[in-house]
Amino acid sequence: MGKAMSETRASQEGASPLRMLQHYEQVTRNVFRSCRFFGISGTQFYIWLQRYRGCGKAGLRDRHRGPRLSPFRTPPHLEALVLQVRRER
Repeated sequence: MGKAMSETRASQEGASPLRMLQHYEQVTRNVFRSCRFFGISGTQFYIWLQRYRGCGKAGLRDRHRGPRLSPFRTPPHLEALVLQVRRER
């Protein structure tokens, strides 16, 4: 890989979704070219585009990826019993 190519790739890795969408709107107006330039999939591009259109810049922030509630969480009544036993010992 040449020096110019590695510099281009390094500058792209720090690209934010907003920068990528601006590149699409102002430079290429082509989804394929923008995705190729930034090294992302078309699916990811459309996810960001939908979020941006729905919520603006706030929609492009990182989101919590885990479940809101864990399906394997200990039931509250058992958790209370365990904590009570720990306090007593």
